[in-house]
Amino acid sequence: MKKIIPKIVEFFRSTAIYEFSIKLIAFFKNNKNMLSIIVILIFAAAIAIYPVIDSMVNGNKIESETKENEYTDLTVNKIYVTVAGEVVNPDMYEMTTDDRVDDVIEKAGGFTENSYTDNINLAQKLSDGQYIYVLTKQQGEKLEEENIPDPENDFQGIVNINTASVDELCKLPGIGEKIAERIIEYRDSIDGFESVDELKNVEGIGDSKFNKIKYNLTI
Repeated sequence: MKKIIPKIVEFFRSTAIYEFSIKLIAFFKNNKNMLSIIVILIFAAAIAIYPVIDSMVNGNKIESETKENEYTDLTVNKIYVTVAGEVVNPDMYEMTTDDRVDDVIEKAGGFTENSYTDNINLAQKLSDGQYIYVLTKQQGEKLEEENIPDPENDFQGIVNINTASVDELCKLPGIGEKIAERIIEYRDSIDGFESVDELKNVEGIGDSKFNKIKYNLTI
């Protein structure tokens, strides 16, 4: 090892790099002001480009966070709504909690020529799992005929049996407080209705009573 080191030093001294290093050191010894100027220029350049680098790094970070927040908002607000009956494209649609019935009807291609829309509230906000059924004109006319002759209850709205309270269920013709409580009890036991026909499984709701209210129901 002791023999190798002197040879390496001797070799280094014989190269152009060694001569250049000696001249560079001598230059800076004789031109101390020049060295100061170079150091100042390097420092000034670093200060000048720092905002650019900072903007690039933080800008990308902010943009990434913004996109992540937008994605999170969309995920949180995402819901699924089923549209059936007299629409051009009956199906389940991905919507948001800010959308209304009019938006999902438009997404489904709009109403058909044979649709009955008097009982559709286009301004109603959508909810996850909502089921919207658009009647035919014939079904709508029958609904009007069945509701108009009833002097005791002229309710012609739509009740969502998966979300309705006791008071809301009591608005349906022939549904009192006890039956309304049974509906909610049964609904909880099956984790929600999958079709309005399941309402007939509730004690006190036979075919006759169901037929009087079936066009007022949705899920």
